[in-house]
Amino acid sequence: MTLREAGIVSQRKEVAVAKTIAVLDACVLFPASIRDTLLYAAQLDLYQMQWSWMILAEMSRNLIKQGKITETGSQRLVARMQDVFPDALIIQDFSPLLVKMMNHPKDRHVLAAAYANRPRLLMKYSKHYGNMRHCL
Repeated sequence: MTLREAGIVSQRKEVAVAKTIAVLDACVLFPASIRDTLLYAAQLDLYQMQWSWMILAEMSRNLIKQGKITETGSQRLVARMQDVFPDALIIQDFSPLLVKMMNHPKDRHVLAAAYANRPRLLMKYSKHYGNMRHCL
């Protein structure tokens, strides 16, 4: 159920506008405050977010490792995110692109997923990305 359907957000006149698509990396999904803000903005239809299973697994692994959540809690969080945003999952096979990415090896899956899906934005903060022009 969306916030609008629940009556929390008032109805507004719908305007045909292309949504900005953004791939969210684990580093912006890790902090609860940023994650909640991004999920809320997507629920308000301000943009369309996307992630891969590898991104969700990295978020989950780091939340557990840092003691922010239990393994069961992490599984529930990922399941709830998938339930509320079923279209967010990138389903294209981007594995052939992994070897072509020139950024940090640990971040190649994010850039490959983004490249395969062609979003307008990649939401991430990392010293490993440097000049993005040279990554694609």
